[in-house]
Amino acid sequence: GIAEIIVGERKNLLEQAVLSKQLIPLGSLDASFSGDEHSLVLAYEQSQSVIGYISAEYGPDAVVRILKHLRKDCDINCALRNGIGLSLFELEQKWHAFLERKVTWFTYLSASLYQILFIFAAIVLTAGFIRMMVMKRRYKDEEEDGS
Repeated sequence: GIAEIIVGERKNLLEQAVLSKQLIPLGSLDASFSGDEHSLVLAYEQSQSVIGYISAEYGPDAVVRILKHLRKDCDINCALRNGIGLSLFELEQKWHAFLERKVTWFTYLSASLYQILFIFAAIVLTAGFIRMMVMKRRYKDEEEDGS
């Protein structure tokens, strides 16, 4: 979607929020869409994840059932209860448990492997350069002492 184009480089915002336990509560997710860029992107990623979770766990027509109940002037708890048999709180707890199983430090770090390797290579090259400069200076000092 358009938000994925806007997001650009920051593709791990949801994973970061899961690992730091700073997810936006689903009950106040709509307010985050009018907030700062970080909140907007996180709200979008969370919404996408929740819809994907509902579809995967309760069937592809579960989202349609919920939307039909919302159209009948049902609030979100009523629509969720009638659509998938859960309250918003129960859905959020199950979704959090799903995310915590799916997103671990290992998966987060493996997704950032290129950045980690780049930083490691930069550190090794910097250390090598410093070592070369120290050796060059020692050689120059030894040469001056020997003359």
